[in-house]
Amino acid sequence: MKLSQKEIFKALEVKSIEDIKKISSDFAFKNGFYIPRSPEYKTSSENLNVLFSKLPLSSVAKAYRKKHSYFDFFRPHLDGEHFLRLDVKAFFNSIKREQIEIFLISHLRGKNAYEVKVLAKAISFFLTVEVDKQRVLPIGFPASPAIANLVFRPLDIAIEKLCHEKKIIYSRYSDDFLFSSASNSIIHSNWFESQISYIISKLDMRLNNGKRITTSGAISLNGYVISGEENNKKLSFSNLRLKTLKKLIHFKKIRKLSDKMIAKKLFQDNLKNLNLKYSDEKSFIDKFCRDQVINKLRGYRSYLISLLNYDNLYSCVDSAHRRHICILIEDLNSIILSYDRG
Repeated sequence: MKLSQKEIFKALEVKSIEDIKKISSDFAFKNGFYIPRSPEYKTSSENLNVLFSKLPLSSVAKAYRKKHSYFDFFRPHLDGEHFLRLDVKAFFNSIKREQIEIFLISHLRGKNAYEVKVLAKAISFFLTVEVDKQRVLPIGFPASPAIANLVFRPLDIAIEKLCHEKKIIYSRYSDDFLFSSASNSIIHSNWFESQISYIISKLDMRLNNGKRITTSGAISLNGYVISGEENNKKLSFSNLRLKTLKKLIHFKKIRKLSDKMIAKKLFQDNLKNLNLKYSDEKSFIDKFCRDQVINKLRGYRSYLISLLNYDNLYSCVDSAHRRHICILIEDLNSIILSYDRG
């Protein structure tokens, strides 16, 4: 599938390639994210994101896709016994403007090759920012996730081909790679890792060795655990992931602490970031803490329910863990109801 110049112009709300260059791309940089200041740029980037989502992706790419969740990153590995997690350094910023232009040239159509190249170049500049005298894909721009997935697609296919030959399962969530094998521990070998390093080097990417995880029998990653019987493993939340949630329930249900005290104990960073300019400061803080606790309670409840809903589709959660999650949801419901009653 190729996108036409007309589709690009419509998404960007422009009439010519020169108009693309005139769209303000001024941005703020905060906590590692690039945030567009221009509403025009943000809207245009969002429209491009929708347009690019029509292009095909590798099935192993699970992030930033409709009808996909983080659980889909783990589910292919439930029959695994040996696990390897690899992480890519500076995934987005490793993707250069020139690489985006090359990708676009092969996915755009126009009257002739020159028109396609000029359009591809203009879009590649629109999508990137300058960092250390090089234009790269930024974290935070609306179209960046879709572009990252699309540019990485040939490498996904190459890694998938290698894994298929070695009977290894592979899935990717942005810069996180997860590999598993039912009986072959080759994924723990230096040879296998060097093959992955070689493939991603084609986009000038490197592995972050500090985030490498190798295990057998089970793996815990980013608050999720794959564990259980051989060839019949299940997905669960880690104890660490549920720690703050359980503390919140304990503070409300057993110790009956005030919202302000709970916020200080569990969500102190949110309080530190407050920039108070109100005369009635105490009243504002009390309301802020109450809203924080209520939002956290509802957020945790939705988070737990999402795993149960996923289990309803794929039967991937152990029955004991499911019962435990249901009890936590009941506790959350009772606390939330007490707020609703005033």
